[in-house]
Amino acid sequence: MDDMQVDDGREPIAAEDVSLDTAVPLFDKQSPMEKLRSISAFLQAHPDPLTAEELEPLAITQEDFIQALAKVQPSSKREGFATVPDVSWDDIGALSHIREELRMAVVEPIRHPEYFAQVGITAPAGVLLWGPPGCGKTLLAKAVANESHTNFISVKGPELLNKYVGESERAVRQVFARAKASSPCVVFFDELDALCGRRDESQSEASARVVNTLLTELDGMENRKQVFIIAATNRPDMIDPAMLRPGRLDKRLYVELPTAPERLEILRTLTRRMPLHPTNVSLSEIAHHAVCEGLSGADLQSLVREAAVAALRETVYASGQPWPTMNANGPAPAIAIAQRHFETAFTKVTPSVSKQDRASYDKLRRKFEI
Repeated sequence: MDDMQVDDGREPIAAEDVSLDTAVPLFDKQSPMEKLRSISAFLQAHPDPLTAEELEPLAITQEDFIQALAKVQPSSKREGFATVPDVSWDDIGALSHIREELRMAVVEPIRHPEYFAQVGITAPAGVLLWGPPGCGKTLLAKAVANESHTNFISVKGPELLNKYVGESERAVRQVFARAKASSPCVVFFDELDALCGRRDESQSEASARVVNTLLTELDGMENRKQVFIIAATNRPDMIDPAMLRPGRLDKRLYVELPTAPERLEILRTLTRRMPLHPTNVSLSEIAHHAVCEGLSGADLQSLVREAAVAALRETVYASGQPWPTMNANGPAPAIAIAQRHFETAFTKVTPSVSKQDRASYDKLRRKFEI
């Protein structure tokens, strides 16, 4: 720093002209280059440590912290991970029972750890969300991290696998090391069955080593406080049984297909920003329609999208004229989604989970139910 010269076309400030009494009041009014020059001149004029009298007028204010916040980046964000997700419980319809279970397993231990320590609960519980696809397992994990205001690391199961020896195990250890450095943190393993398949003779040695590494991290051989594990899968029967033992993913929550009242709540959440016809649309009638039986949350989202597309096609596209620009002069066409548009969507959306698959999930539920 002594050899670095900063030249901005100004005359250098003489060291004898700089004093603590005059520099502090004028420092905030200076430009960044002038602040650097003033600090350099002050250090040259005061090579010795400051006395108690010189340190007395110096104080860190709230404005200093506000300026520092704009320059400091969270370590988890530097590693390429998102911090707090933007998915809240307002974006999820129904699933109230799962929400309460996740609150007691993750949210409250982060917010009020002293209460859990009082009753002797110190190790965080691992949660396995399982059920048919499209029921909101990933959204649940993000909403939990958002409500508890914690960092969130999302890991897709297959992305940790590597063909080179030792690289998959290193990736697993690195995930937990980053989670500990960013604690409190929620680590979400999606498609866990692809990462932790059953260890048997048909499984390769490399896959078995990945399972062993993950089990070692979950066992808490190192301090895992304030690192919460949530995993999701559609096939819990394919996961190694050791992952589901106490102390690991010991809390299993079944995210089932929504019932008619839950479908109504999901439809209200999905259509809250859509221009529904004020008198011609009955969400309750749609939720209880026979075609909606067995639809998952993702299927309902497709239903709402098809209804919106039908309204656009009827209002704008069917005229055969070029679509008017919304910011152009003149009124934009009024678009309203009516009941007939949902009737059209019924013909294009089918359940993604068949009756045979639902029967299989019911059988698995009886097997894994505690």
